[in-house]
Amino acid sequence: MISKTEFIECAITKFTMFGSKRVTLDKLSDGLVISKTSLKQSLEYQKELEDTFNTGITSAFDLLEARALAQQARDAFNFEIE
Repeated sequence: MISKTEFIECAITKFTMFGSKRVTLDKLSDGLVISKTSLKQSLEYQKELEDTFNTGITSAFDLLEARALAQQARDAFNFEIE
């Protein structure tokens, strides 16, 4: 699996050499020395990881916010929950 950094470095090199209209997945995969299929799968997998990570971060912040609101409500009403 290629890293995002490797992909970006290769893309910059290819776009600089050939221009945006002539860069293809074939040229990118050749530059990364992987098949076009592997490149597509790697990019799809990384997108899934990013989506999962972003969802997890959002859920974590939502949970923290809910806990803070619950604490504020307890403090406002002098209420103890065991």
